[in-house]
Amino acid sequence: MFIVIGESVQPVPEKNNKLIIQLNDVFELISNSAYDVYKGATHNVESAQTVTEKSEVTIRQSKKSQKAADKSITLMDGIKKEVVQLEKDMTELHENSKKIKLISDTLQDIADRTTILALNTSIEANKAGDAGAGFIVIAQEIQNLAEQSAKSLEGINTLNR
Repeated sequence: MFIVIGESVQPVPEKNNKLIIQLNDVFELISNSAYDVYKGATHNVESAQTVTEKSEVTIRQSKKSQKAADKSITLMDGIKKEVVQLEKDMTELHENSKKIKLISDTLQDIADRTTILALNTSIEANKAGDAGAGFIVIAQEIQNLAEQSAKSLEGINTLNR
């Protein structure tokens, strides 16, 4: 019986060896799979960190761009206000220039009439003879005033163009 037992015991270690080899293969497969999962997870974490970092850079750049855009809008608003004020000033200057032209035309008309008046006064003074001699001096002064007025008006008209 002993020999029978010995024979029946012997196949068990061979079966155990086969099982142990199979278990080792399974553990190695599990270990390799676990390592592959670990590597994949590590890669995913690194990728997620890279995406996070790039997102943070993009957010910072977007904020800088927004600040620059806001500053540009503020500057453009200031320029717009200055242009509107300049337009008002130019309109006012144009209106004042028209008024000056009207005044200048009126003064020119007065100067022209004064010249005619001085000429008429001189003619009448000459007709009066010695009695009109004083009027000739007055007529000459009136003529001088008319000429000075005309010259001044020329300067005003030159500036007002």
